[in-house]
Amino acid sequence: MNSGLAFKRKGGGMLSDLFSDEALYYYTDNSKRQLLTSKVSFRPGTQWQYKNIDPLLLGWLLEAATHQRLALYTQTKLWQPMGAAYPASWGVDHAGGLANTASSFQTTPLDLARIGRLFLLAEHGGKTPVVSANWLSQLTHLDQTNNSPPKGWTQTRHQ
Repeated sequence: MNSGLAFKRKGGGMLSDLFSDEALYYYTDNSKRQLLTSKVSFRPGTQWQYKNIDPLLLGWLLEAATHQRLALYTQTKLWQPMGAAYPASWGVDHAGGLANTASSFQTTPLDLARIGRLFLLAEHGGKTPVVSANWLSQLTHLDQTNNSPPKGWTQTRHQ
């Protein structure tokens, strides 16, 4: 979430929400084309800002680096080693298109519980066959460079 790319989130009313970048990326049938039109609003790596285009860009980069569709990569590197009971899928912008890595991963509650089990195993020193205990620990500790304001009665932040 620190790519530096400009992104206008929803908010401010229904009309502004319809013309936000969030709506544009959610309803596009060509995410790659939209990503290529992105502008830089600050130097990459210098400011944390929650925006849905960063995971989209990351998914595209992952496909380019692995020469695999994200669904296949997820299946072979995460889902099968984790022992998932059911196949998972990614929503895409069009048939054969880019996975919506910002919000369209689909799975079952049982397999979500298996993801939770990875955290429990790491916390208790058990073997985690998919990811390291150090990486799981990083997921659960607040990044001090995250400058997003706390939200809601729980004063939580996106991480």
